[in-house]
Amino acid sequence: MTGGRMRGTMGQAGYQPTRVILALVVAWLGLWVHELYRVPSMFGLTPDVSLPLFAIAIALLIWWLLATNKRTPSIALLVYALINGIGGFLSVLPLPFIPFVPEQEVAHYLIHAIYALCQIPLIIVASVAIMAPSSGKQSRA
Repeated sequence: MTGGRMRGTMGQAGYQPTRVILALVVAWLGLWVHELYRVPSMFGLTPDVSLPLFAIAIALLIWWLLATNKRTPSIALLVYALINGIGGFLSVLPLPFIPFVPEQEVAHYLIHAIYALCQIPLIIVASVAIMAPSSGKQSRA
C-alpha cells in the first residue's frame, strides 16, 4: 500500500509546472539582479543580455509545458541553468582568460554569486524531472 502511494508521488514529481515556472523565474531574476547592478538606468532590462535570455527562458518554459515527454525539455532547462550558474560562478574567479578592465569590485562579485545561486532551484527542479520515472500518462494537475 505504501509502495503504490510512493510510486504515484514519484511519478508526478517530474511534472510540476508551478515549480518549473517559479524556478525559471528565480533563475531569470538572478540575471536581472546582475543587470540591474551593471546598468541601473535601464532597470536591469538590457537588450544585450536580459531580454534574449528572457525569450529563451519563455521558449523553454512553453516547450516544457506543451511537451508530452518532459525529459527533453527538462534536459534543456538543466543545460540553460548550468550554463548560467557555472558562467556566473566562473566569471567571479580571477582567471587569466577572463580579464576585467577595469578590475571588478567586491560588490560585483557578490552580485555574480547571487546570480549563480539563483540558478540552483532550476537545476534541482530540472534534475528531479529528468530522474522521475516516466509514465504513459502525465497528470496536468
